[in-house]
Amino acid sequence: MSNIVCRYGIPEHIHSDRGTQFESTVFSNLCKYLGIKKLRTTPYHPMCNGMVERTNRTLKEMLRSYVSEYQDDWYKYLDLCLMGLRTSVNSSTKFSPSLIVFGREMKNIIESTQESNIGGLYPTNSYVKQ
Repeated sequence: MSNIVCRYGIPEHIHSDRGTQFESTVFSNLCKYLGIKKLRTTPYHPMCNGMVERTNRTLKEMLRSYVSEYQDDWYKYLDLCLMGLRTSVNSSTKFSPSLIVFGREMKNIIESTQESNIGGLYPTNSYVKQ
């Protein structure tokens, strides 16, 4: 919660499923203290949270392509996969999440390296071709 508050400010409301982490006394008291209205989906009906469930499914698929066979190193790739989601255009909104949240497109790693020079001598694309 501190990550959200420090990055975006205190939200007016939080829409969540009825998971134990959102129904705990600590979370409920924190929401009450900060003046956050808690909104909940219908129990046992994940389609109420369809966009979030779809994003979670996509994230899991992305992580599966990176993790080891033991699936114990997923946390190493989480930030990279999240960046991919944040910079991808959403088919429903026609915008990337980064554009909606920050008002600008996030420069990704590939764009950054294509625009830079290796050692100040060669454009990256030319260097890779050599």
